[in-house]
Amino acid sequence: MRRLKDVDLEVLSKLLQHMECTGFEFEPEHLICKYDDYHASNGLIDAGEYALYAYFLLEEWSNRVYEEGKPFFGDQHEIRIASFLLHDDLLPEAARKAFALLMLETMYDATERKVKFNPLFIEPPPRGRVRDSLKQYARYSEVGALRVAGQTLKKASELVAEKHNVSPETIRREYNRLKKEFLDQSRG
Repeated sequence: MRRLKDVDLEVLSKLLQHMECTGFEFEPEHLICKYDDYHASNGLIDAGEYALYAYFLLEEWSNRVYEEGKPFFGDQHEIRIASFLLHDDLLPEAARKAFALLMLETMYDATERKVKFNPLFIEPPPRGRVRDSLKQYARYSEVGALRVAGQTLKKASELVAEKHNVSPETIRREYNRLKKEFLDQSRG
């Protein structure tokens, strides 16, 4: 995190002069002020430090143009401050765009990593192999057609299994499971 102590004193004095000239002040109900007050009351920072840093970032982000593919925020702390400012509708347009795309990238990344992330309604896929229902129904139909033609279930399963390079036992289980599903659906 880049702290105010790391910012050049000349830049800081210009920033304070600019704040005085514009008359800009965060309101006590703004989330950044509440965050600032909480950390100041615990002795973690000087009072007003986060608000001043947020103003510094506001000025920086107001003068920057968002370029897709390039990181807009410097670190996690800047993202947190951006979310506070967005909550109070104080975030500049370029930073809003960057924040929105950052959220989309986060959702994509969590989905790709198969992570459960409740706040964004992301669920990992179920364990095991993905069921190919189209192939199952095709095999079911073939076994059904052979059964109608007079073949036993065992013989029909062997013929379909050989054609699809699958175990006859798998074909027989699929056939019985799907037949049961169809019967249950028809009974309502």
